[in-house]
Amino acid sequence: MLTRQLENIHSQAADMRSARPQLEQQIKDAEDQLDRTPEPNAHADLESRIKAAKANLTRMTQEEERLRNRETALDGQLQTEQLKLNELNNQLDVLMTELKSP
Repeated sequence: MLTRQLENIHSQAADMRSARPQLEQQIKDAEDQLDRTPEPNAHADLESRIKAAKANLTRMTQEEERLRNRETALDGQLQTEQLKLNELNNQLDVLMTELKSP
C-alpha cells in the first residue's frame, strides 16, 4: 500500500514537472503579446489571462512542495516498515532453524 501511494506521488510529480514548462511558456507568450497589443479590451483580457496563469503556477508550485513533503514522509514510512519486515524475517529464520534442530 505504501509503495502504491509512493508510485502515485511520483506520477503526480512527473505530471506537474511536464506541465510547468508549458504553463511558463504560455505566460511568456501572453506577456510578449501584451506588449504588442494596443487595443484596451484585448490588453485587459491578456492581463487577466496572465494573472490567472501566474496564479495557477503558484498553486502548482505549492502542490509540488506538498507532494515532495508527502514523498519524504512515505519514504520514511516505507523504510521503517521494510526494517520491521526484515526483522520479522530474521526471527522467522531463527525459529525455523530451531525447529529443524534435533
